[in-house]
Amino acid sequence: MEKETIKLYDGYYREFIEKTSYMIFISDESGYLFHVNEAWKLALGYPVDMCANHILWDFVHPYSRSLCQDNFKQANPGESFDLEVVFIAYDHSLVYAEGKFNCSYDALNQIKIVTGIVQDVTLQNQQALEIECIKYYFEEKSRYWEMIQKAYMTLSNEAINHFDDNIISVLKHFGRMVYADRAFIIKYDMDTQKSSTLYEWCNRGIAPKKNHFMDIPFSDMEDWIKANSAGTHYYVSDILSMPQDSRIRKRLEPNGVMSMIAVPMMQDGKCFGCVGFDSVKVHRTDTELEIQILNDLGTLFLYTIKRRKKYLSWQDRKMRLESYLENAPVAIVVCDGKGVIHEINSTACTLTGHLHKTLIGKKIKALVVEDLTVPLRDCLEKNQKSQLCLTLRTDLGESIICTCQLSKANDSEVILMFTI
Repeated sequence: MEKETIKLYDGYYREFIEKTSYMIFISDESGYLFHVNEAWKLALGYPVDMCANHILWDFVHPYSRSLCQDNFKQANPGESFDLEVVFIAYDHSLVYAEGKFNCSYDALNQIKIVTGIVQDVTLQNQQALEIECIKYYFEEKSRYWEMIQKAYMTLSNEAINHFDDNIISVLKHFGRMVYADRAFIIKYDMDTQKSSTLYEWCNRGIAPKKNHFMDIPFSDMEDWIKANSAGTHYYVSDILSMPQDSRIRKRLEPNGVMSMIAVPMMQDGKCFGCVGFDSVKVHRTDTELEIQILNDLGTLFLYTIKRRKKYLSWQDRKMRLESYLENAPVAIVVCDGKGVIHEINSTACTLTGHLHKTLIGKKIKALVVEDLTVPLRDCLEKNQKSQLCLTLRTDLGESIICTCQLSKANDSEVILMFTI
């Protein structure tokens, strides 16, 4: 009866081992497999007869093999340990498992036996990895947009004195992000049908190509210009794969370019140039990230460069106007609607004897005897030009009769021009 009971329990445990969802295997210290259950076949896809009488390490990924071997050797009979194992499935996919390993001793054969009872956690690992990837994606996306915003804030200040240096700094920042060797901005002149490099950043040890890329005829980069003009990027994965007589290859190869990508800077369907990356050390095959970055940078650069150009043009006009006012043969005073003097030219100072610094910020009544409150208001509010006969007061208290013409300078200032 006792033997039958033992036999019954033995059959029960055998069935449990074979039917359980846990992966169970038995091996010696060296990894020689004595037995694997059906769950092993389901998890790894190997027929059971292919697993028996084999070495465990043949099915363990090198990533975790050394760790498993160390634990097998260090464990003493009667001890158990927890372990994570990465298996290689029959279809070469990876199966992640974790569980408990028990160490015992076979006195008959005088060998150490290790029994592993592990659970397939591949799905849980994939889900955790996906969560981490999503988290990382949004963190990187947030960091990226912070960089774009910082670049915008840096470049959108028209009065900035180091605009060109800051453009290159932005190129450097994003060029390094994608491990580019060069980053560049090229301008297209549709009137002359030529292109020139406006800005360029080169990584350490990379020779600049800007001086070799000035006033390049469109005919020398026909496919490039054609793609950008159509609003699409131009990408060459391997310069050496281009035809020997390719004009673009002849332009890029002497500068060590192996791969390049250029994204157009478009506005209202018109292409003003491109922004791009060069690779000198390696070939680039994945351009999805680069295209996204270059599209955003292209929009930013086009906006800030055109805005900067307008600002410099306005500054130039302002300086020329100030020079004209200062050197005009007639006395000129600029004041606001309340009569506060903002500017006075040298002719007015010479005529009245007043010093420039003594009149700036003072009311116009310090210079003109008559009350100009109404003429100034009408000039600003109604854009009404007027010509008046006025009396100027010199620094010695003398009077000068003259004719004054009032005209609106802008929404808050009036120009007064005095002639004797």
